[in-house]
Amino acid sequence: MNHKISLQQFLIRRFTFILIILSIVYAIFVGFINLNAMDDTTEYYMQYEAQVLSEFYNKDDDILEFDKGVKEYYWGVEQLPKLYTQFLAKEPAGENIMTLLETDFHYIYILPYRAANLSETFFVIHFFDKNAHSYSEKTLNLQLSTLFLIALLAVMFFIMQTNRQVSSQVSHLNEWVKFLNIENINTASLPKSLKFEELIHIASVLAHSYQQQQHLNANKDAVLKREQAFLSTLSHELRTPISIIAAACALLDKRNELSEKDKKALIKLSCANNNMKRLTDTLLQLWRNQPASGKMTELSLADILIEELKTSQLDRSIVEITYNNTQVFDGHKTQVSIVISNLVRNAYQYRSLGLINIKIEASVLTVSNQFDYKEHTHDNEDFGFGIGLYLVKKICTENKWLIQTDTTDSIFSVKIQFKNQTIL
Repeated sequence: MNHKISLQQFLIRRFTFILIILSIVYAIFVGFINLNAMDDTTEYYMQYEAQVLSEFYNKDDDILEFDKGVKEYYWGVEQLPKLYTQFLAKEPAGENIMTLLETDFHYIYILPYRAANLSETFFVIHFFDKNAHSYSEKTLNLQLSTLFLIALLAVMFFIMQTNRQVSSQVSHLNEWVKFLNIENINTASLPKSLKFEELIHIASVLAHSYQQQQHLNANKDAVLKREQAFLSTLSHELRTPISIIAAACALLDKRNELSEKDKKALIKLSCANNNMKRLTDTLLQLWRNQPASGKMTELSLADILIEELKTSQLDRSIVEITYNNTQVFDGHKTQVSIVISNLVRNAYQYRSLGLINIKIEASVLTVSNQFDYKEHTHDNEDFGFGIGLYLVKKICTENKWLIQTDTTDSIFSVKIQFKNQTIL
């Protein structure tokens, strides 16, 4: 299909032609109605005439309106001419029902009129000269019916053709779209079978979209490769010193000549190194958008909190812990520990006065502390969060935990609801 045309123009042309055909059908229908209406008018007039004349004249009276070959009136079948009796014998007519007798030169309408007050049937007969009418009723009925059928068939044909052409165009586009993908977009040319401008435009936009997506994917792959190379290098650079420090702490711990002061310092160094290792693993894991590693176990917020308080070696005298209906839940201990450790350490760091209040209710942890408005404003998201609000929110989002922060007067609080995790 080399000639291009819009779908709108195609449909307008098609339906205009169909409208013309339907107009012809309508004209034929009106002609048919008019033909039948002529018979109805003649029958009505003959009925009226039969009623008036049968009431006015008696059987033996001469009917003044009688006009041979134009209008004829007869009382009873016995008075009917032979032509009419023979016709009625072949095609009996019911009472008060008009019938048509067609001869070589006339259309003869015969009405047998019967009323309750009449002893015999009163016949009214009207003649119409064929020369004065250019039609034969039967012939015209046949012609009109034939034209009507032809017109309907033409309408149906054009509707089917229109549907076929539109459907075939959409089908060609559909087959081309099924074949189309990002890999073969450069070799997949627009379908030549399309002739509608709208479909050609859709195909062009779709092909252009695929080309853009191919370009974006190529850029994304390049960025991912650079990021993977960077993360591999970063992971090595971060974990190497942590491993060295861990090995040194293990060697120092085996020496007996260390003083108590040095041992305490070594314990702090080892705890700090382990905490740094956990943070590094979590940061790299979140950066790579990988799910948490390791098996899920039943966890108790109370047990993890006590463990983190011991590990951090912070002043327990300024911490007030409230337990209420503690429950266990399934989760990754490393990430829960990182979140709790971060909240506790930063509560220590940013506390101005008063106690650090820690409340555990079922699987909900709330940490609150006073802070100094002069040093920390609402615009600073880092107050109360050592590794940043973003990281804690990221960990909670990855594990589908609900986190809420609130600042009332000089009290900053963080509330986390630990829900059961699901492995994806």
